[in-house]
Amino acid sequence: IGELIGKDLELGPESRLVAHNAPRQQVPSQFNLRAEIGLAPDVPLGVYLGRAAAARGLDVLVPALMAMPQLHFALLSSAAIDYIAQLRATAVAAGVSDRLHTFRYVPDTEVASAAASATFGLSPLTRYGNADLAVPTKVLEFIHARLPMVVSDATFQADFVREHGLGEVY
Repeated sequence: IGELIGKDLELGPESRLVAHNAPRQQVPSQFNLRAEIGLAPDVPLGVYLGRAAAARGLDVLVPALMAMPQLHFALLSSAAIDYIAQLRATAVAAGVSDRLHTFRYVPDTEVASAAASATFGLSPLTRYGNADLAVPTKVLEFIHARLPMVVSDATFQADFVREHGLGEVY
């Protein structure tokens, strides 16, 4: 990323440092996904953290819910009302809407704690610009929550997850 920024801004060949926006120090949250949904500890629960948008690859959720009848999935996401309504309508049509749970963001310092009761985290990014150049913040939040993860093959996150044995890449 540093090389691309330097090239775009016509900076010299000197070293560049690009710092990732890692999550701030986390504190305990009163919000607990599993408790909010009312799921027993043995029921599989996936979680997605972040903005809800088509480029984020969330179209994989309904087929996953259809393929795995025990799986529940929670979005801890932005209020992208139109996109979430579209996703919910698809879930209703597929008969899985009772297992797709949506919640608004919690404070950024509570994300890891709020998500920690999930079984795994999902980062289904599609292949586009920044998605292939950086590890998304949600991957770091999954690490803070001590969650294994399932991620798409967006280059940088896939390499990071494989290198550190953090989960599975599809």
